[in-house]
Amino acid sequence: MTNLLARIGRTALVAMCLIFLGSSAAHARWVSSDSSKPVPQGAVKSGTEQNNINAGVNLYVCRVAFQGGVHPGKLIDSSWRRCNFGWGGDEWYSLSYEVLIDNGTWNTGSPSGALIGGHEADGAPLYICRATVTVDGIDHGTASGKLVGNIGAQVCSIGYGGAERTFSPYMLFYETPEVKPTPTFGNVDAFIVIDVYNGPNCGTGRFWLEGQPQEVSGQYSAGSYPGFGHCSYRAFFTNVNPGRYRVIFDGYNACDSTTVTAGNVSYVNLAPNRWYC
Repeated sequence: MTNLLARIGRTALVAMCLIFLGSSAAHARWVSSDSSKPVPQGAVKSGTEQNNINAGVNLYVCRVAFQGGVHPGKLIDSSWRRCNFGWGGDEWYSLSYEVLIDNGTWNTGSPSGALIGGHEADGAPLYICRATVTVDGIDHGTASGKLVGNIGAQVCSIGYGGAERTFSPYMLFYETPEVKPTPTFGNVDAFIVIDVYNGPNCGTGRFWLEGQPQEVSGQYSAGSYPGFGHCSYRAFFTNVNPGRYRVIFDGYNACDSTTVTAGNVSYVNLAPNRWYC
C-alpha cells in the first residue's frame, strides 16, 4: 500500500517509504498498521475528540517516520483512520503508521523514565505526551503528541486544525515496571556430593543438612580413592526447603555450605587437614 503523508488543509502530497524503529523499552510494542485495519487490541488510548466533526472518536498513540525522524502523534479511529502529528508548524497525517501497545500509565513528571516514542532527524529523543487541546477557548478533547522544547520550557506538540500546536500542562506516558514473580519451589530434592580429603578410612558415614531432620538425609554411598587421599560420599536429599545450609558429616560441620534449589547438584569439599571444622 502506498503511504501518503499530507499537510492537513493543503494540496501537497508526499509519497514516502516508512522505516520504523524498534521499541525503546522492554515491554512497549509498536505494531505496524494502516488505515484499512482496525486499531490493534491493547493499543494505548490517549483521549477522545470533542466539539468537532470527529466528536466522540477515540484517539490512540501512533507514530510515523518522516523527514529523517520518527514522530509520535494521534491515531484517529474514525471511518478515515490515520495518524496525525505536528511538524514544522503544520499538521501532517499518514495512512500507514505504528501503534503503541502497552499497559503503562499517563502521569505528570520528568521525562526521565518516560517512554521515548521516536526522535528528531538529529537523533534527539521524542517522548510521548498528551494534553487537552484547547483552541480559541474551546475544549476539543485530549490527544497525544510529542514533547518538544528546551528543558524547563517543554510543551506537548499536537497536530490539530491544520497546524502544529503546543500545549501545557501535559502528561507523559510511563511504562508499568515489570514485576517478576518470586520463584516458589515448595519442598525440593537435591543431590549432595561431599569429598573428604585426607579423611579417615572410607566406609559408612552419615551426613545431612543442618537444621533439617536427620531422616531426610536419604541414601548415600561411599567411594574410596586412596591414591588421591580422599573419600567421596553422595546423598539424595528429598523434601527439603530451598535455602543455604551447612552440611553435617558424622556430627561435625563441613567446612563449606551448600545452596539448595530445585533440582540442583551441590558439591561440598573438606580441605586437606580440615576434617574437624
